[in-house]
Formats: sequence, C-alpha cells, structure tokens
Amino acid sequence: MVTPPAPPPGPPPPPVPGLPEPESSPSFLARRLAVTIAAVAVLLGLGLYVTAYASAGSEVKKGTTVLGIDIGGLSRPDAESKLTTELPAVISSKVTVTAADKTFTLDTVKSGLAVDARATVERAGERSLNPGVVFPVLFGAKDNLQPVLSVDEAALNAVVEGIAKKVNQKAREGRVKFEGGQAVASKPREARTLLVAETAQALREAYTSGATSVTAPVQSTPPVVGQAEVDRVMKEFATPAMSGPVTVSLNGQAISLSTAKLDDYLKISVNGPTLSWTVNTDKMATDVAEDNPDVIKAPKDASFVFVRKKPKVVPGKDGEKIDPVSFGEQMRAALVSTTARTVAATAVPSEPDVTTAEAEGLGIVEQISTYRTNYPIAPYRVNNIGRAAELINEALVLPGEIFSLNDRIGERTEENGFVKGFVIDKGVFKEDLGGGVSQSATTVFNAVFFAGLKDIEHHTHSLYISRYPAGREATVAFGSKDLRFQNDTPTGILVRAVAKPGWIRVSIWGTKYYDKIESVSSERSDYKETTSITSAAPDCVPQSPVPGFEIDVTRVFYQGGKVVKREKFHTEYIPTDRITCTNPRPDDD
Repeated sequence: MVTPPAPPPGPPPPPVPGLPEPESSPSFLARRLAVTIAAVAVLLGLGLYVTAYASAGSEVKKGTTVLGIDIGGLSRPDAESKLTTELPAVISSKVTVTAADKTFTLDTVKSGLAVDARATVERAGERSLNPGVVFPVLFGAKDNLQPVLSVDEAALNAVVEGIAKKVNQKAREGRVKFEGGQAVASKPREARTLLVAETAQALREAYTSGATSVTAPVQSTPPVVGQAEVDRVMKEFATPAMSGPVTVSLNGQAISLSTAKLDDYLKISVNGPTLSWTVNTDKMATDVAEDNPDVIKAPKDASFVFVRKKPKVVPGKDGEKIDPVSFGEQMRAALVSTTARTVAATAVPSEPDVTTAEAEGLGIVEQISTYRTNYPIAPYRVNNIGRAAELINEALVLPGEIFSLNDRIGERTEENGFVKGFVIDKGVFKEDLGGGVSQSATTVFNAVFFAGLKDIEHHTHSLYISRYPAGREATVAFGSKDLRFQNDTPTGILVRAVAKPGWIRVSIWGTKYYDKIESVSSERSDYKETTSITSAAPDCVPQSPVPGFEIDVTRVFYQGGKVVKREKFHTEYIPTDRITCTNPRPDDD
C-alpha cells in the first residue's frame, strides 16, 4: 500500500478573535519593529530639539542679523548696544535724491531719519518653542531683519517739500512772438510735480535698507503746444516774415517797411495744440497812407473847433486810400517769402469816416454840463494841467463810443510835453513825470458825472485831497489806471477843456438827455487815525496828517421832473500820515 505525499503547507489560519496572536507570527514581529523605530526617532528628535533650543540663545534668537550685523544669542542690552555702535557704518549719513533733471544730497539726520535700536531688538524676539523656528537655527539658518525707523515726520516732510519747490514747475506752452523786428520763440516746457508722500516713503525704505540713492517719483504733464508746432510756425511764417524789410510801391514811390515796423501788425495766436498767425493788413494799409502824406492824400474826417465858445464844424475832405484787398493779398504773400518782398499798392478814392453831413447831424448844439476845479499854482501844475487840457480839448465821442483819457493824452513823457511833478504812490507823495494830470482827470470826471454819461472806469485817490469833492474825483496813471466813459446817448458828444494858471474847466456839449443830474453825498464815516513818520529818504516829501474815512456819493438822474435812476459810488480813503523829512522839501498835495 502506497502512502500518498503530504499536501504543501498553506497560509496560517487567521487568528481567532479573542485569542492572543502568537509572538512568532510575522505580522506581530513587523509591528513590534515599527514601534521600536518610532520610539528611537522620537528620542532622537527630542535630542535634536533640545540641542537646537539650547543653540537659539539666551535672549535674542541665534542667527538674527540686522543689515548684516549679527546680534543672535546676545542679551537685549548687548544687542541694542551693538546696533547703536555698528549701524552708522552700515547706513550712510548721506542720501542722493534724483528728481527729474535735478540731484540733491540729503543729510539723513537733518531729514529726520534715525534707527530705533531698542525697537529693532524687540522685533528680533526671543528664542521660541516653535519647532519651525528652532530647527532652522540648528542648521545655520539666518533671520535677516531691517531696522525699525524712528522718523521725525515734520523734518522729513519739510525736506521733501523743499525738494518739491525746486522740482515742481508749471507747464510753459510753446509760443512765437515778434519783438524789435525779430521772431522770438519760447521753448515749451512740461509741467512737473514731485509726489511728496511717495518720495518720503522712498527715503524711509532707502534708509532702512542701507541704500545711498533714491529716484524720486515725479508726475509730468506735457505742454499743449509742443516744440514741433513752434518749429513749424517759425519755419513757415515767423522767420520769413522777419527776414528783411518789405517795399511798398505806391504812386511811383518806394516805401520801405522795416521788420520793426512790420511786427506791429503780426500776431500769432494759440488754437488748441496749434499756432495760427494773422496779419492786420487793413491797419497796415491805413497807417502807410497816413505816414506818407506826400505820397498819398488820406481823407480827413469832419471835426469841431470852438469859435467864440461855440462848437463849429470843420468840413471833412475826400482823399485816397490803399486798396485793402489787393494790398492784403500781396502783403501776406510777401511775408512768407525771403526773396519776393515787394507789394504794388493801388490808391483808390476814399471818403472820410466822419463826413461833413454826419458831423452836422450829430446834434452837438448845447452845453450839457460844465465843471471847474482850482489848484495852488506851481510851475509843474501849470504846465502839465495846461498840456492835458490842450490834448483833451475838442475830443469828439460818437454815439456808443468809449472815451479814454490815457488814450487821448498819451504817455506822460517829456517828448509829449510833460514835466516832473508830485504824484501819489502807495499813500505817499513822490516826484514823477505828469504830476498834476489827475487834476484834469477829476475835472473831466465831474463834467461827465453831471452830463449823465455812463461811467466805465474811474479810480479815486487813495488819500483825500481837500480841493476835490470827497468821493467824486479821479486819478490816472498811464498803463494802469484810466478814466473812461461811454457816450450812451443817441447824439454826439464834444469835450471842451480850457486851462489857465490856477484852474481848469471842462464842458460837455451835445444834446441834453436828462433834465437834471443831482449829486447827494452821505456823511463821512469809519474814520481812520493817522500816524507820524520821520524819513531821511532823499525823495521824501512832507505831509500833513488827514484822517481816512469812507463816503457814498449818489448820482440821481431826472427826466420829466421825476427820478428815473440812481447810481451810488462808494469811496474809502486811507489816512494821510504825518511825514517829517530830515531833508524837507516843499509841502504838496
């Protein structure tokens, strides 16, 4: 009988629940090994943690640096002392700021920048129980910190604002103008604004990082009219226009217009981003005719003269004028050429602007108002007031026109017949050409006031002058203060001015529009006290004190026996201080 072979060994039977697993089983041995390895790892980790924690330092954690200065492991006082000693060698005391095209070197201390060593050490912190902080120290990790700033914000802002004042600029538009017979180009410039808050922050960051230079942020805005447009206008018009004189051929005569003369009629204007030019050829043609009476006889307007204190019409005369259309076309072509610079002007018949018939129909038939002022006689007053009256006399103001005293009299120069006299400047008297002309202005103003004509511009004296009616007087200064009125009546106005030593009278002639004009003055109020001044100035002029005050003057208009309008003028006079001169001159008011 043959015995069958034993079956191959199979997997061990599964453990029976509730019965202990045999110690010889493979799974039991594997788990036991894993537990042992884990226990060893924990012990090794604890050892490393203890070692790393011990290495972190007693106060400031090990591996801490501030701008490269190692303070790790030091006590807080020692770390603070080390930073105070070594940081000045790391952080520069000077910082260079570049803003647009300008460079500034700042003293950081004066700019309010400093390091707070104590706060920096506090930021570094102490050793930590956190393994994520402890273990990197064991393997040489560094904690690089930036210093904590101590900033004097007022000082820092003052420094940055100072830079802004030197960097900021307004935009300058490109321009072309004509001066003294030359074309002058103005180079455009962008607008610039230093960003103050951003610049201050950039300085803080540079200081804490040890940087020695900063580029400040600047906001720029380009000009509307740029250099390309300026170059275009200079090339196409301005430079050719001023390249030489233009010859005007008129009635067989050659009249040369220099570039200095030509530039009076040329204008370049801004039109958005472009420049455009115009030439006032109409006025040029008129002026050429008037400036050359031996070549062309210009028409003469009808005018008025006073004969036996009555206005009389002086008939106008026909004449010739330059044909403006042909002249304008040729002149504009000549100005853009550097070679063909001759204009063939044609003379055509012309009537005056004011014909004899028109003058006779202006209604200048009666005296509407008259006013006289008196003055202490002085040679300069007699001359200047008399010259002003001569220039004012027989001024014709057509309906709707505006009369300007400065335009009528002109600049007060020796060539124009005026001499030096006393004028008021900023509350004191001083010597200047044309002193006394304000007497003429006051007289004209009062004549216009009582004629009921429209006041366009007038200026009272800053000081009260007793010979003038308070609140109803006027002063003028060529180029700044004028006396202007409008003829707002349907008829013409003729001004008559007569001056004799000691007085001047101005009368307004035309046709009465109002029955009566009345002046009503308020009481003087708000008096202001004077002060006393002693002056050693060589041009000192003595003054007597007069208090300042305020006053209202009302112009009342009557028509048909009834009040139809009221117009109030308010005037404030400053005090006339007492001025005593160590080198006295004659008193004057």
